[in-house]
Amino acid sequence: MIHLRDLLLYIISVYSRIKGRGIGRTKLMKLVFLIDYHAIKELGSKITKITWFKWLYGPFSRAVLDTLDVLEDEGIVEIEEIPDIGRFYKYSKRIVLPEKYKQIVDRVLNMYMETPLDRLLDKVYNLPEVKEKKIGDIIL
Repeated sequence: MIHLRDLLLYIISVYSRIKGRGIGRTKLMKLVFLIDYHAIKELGSKITKITWFKWLYGPFSRAVLDTLDVLEDEGIVEIEEIPDIGRFYKYSKRIVLPEKYKQIVDRVLNMYMETPLDRLLDKVYNLPEVKEKKIGDIIL
């Protein structure tokens, strides 16, 4: 397993470097979920220690938001607020992940980073592991 903080910084830095802008909270949350989802399929266990719940807007973990708040409070990530659109996170330093996890993370980012948010949400919401659960149920 890797620390959620390192995973978030890695995703934010890759996204910032490739896209030239920050990543929104919703997309970030769903990418972390997909990383854990694919890790279970490939490794038999999640990469993080997160418990994922089905919530009003699909897979959710308070741990992701709490960790983002800490990164913001400590001034580690750069925040861009766009009125009526949301909060976007940027990070410019490189983060090193253990190779076994980095391969899965990079594969998921390559598959979904360019996917528009609405299509990404459709993909996640329609996964059987998500679709068949009730609000409040544990997904992963």
